[in-house]
Amino acid sequence: FSLPGAACPRGGRWVARMRANANYSTPEYRYDLSRIVTMRRGQPMPSISNDVGNAEWEWVGV
Repeated sequence: FSLPGAACPRGGRWVARMRANANYSTPEYRYDLSRIVTMRRGQPMPSISNDVGNAEWEWVGV
């Protein structure tokens, strides 16, 4: 996982995920499949629109 703006920790494809229920102890996530990006290690991770601190990037694979 990586936060928007952080250096990419691992090259490959990443998908944006948003926490759907920020108020519960067991988080549920919503994946935005239209936001799959290909990144190289060390590049800054892109911002995620409508991010209010509940969004991050999840690594999908190479």
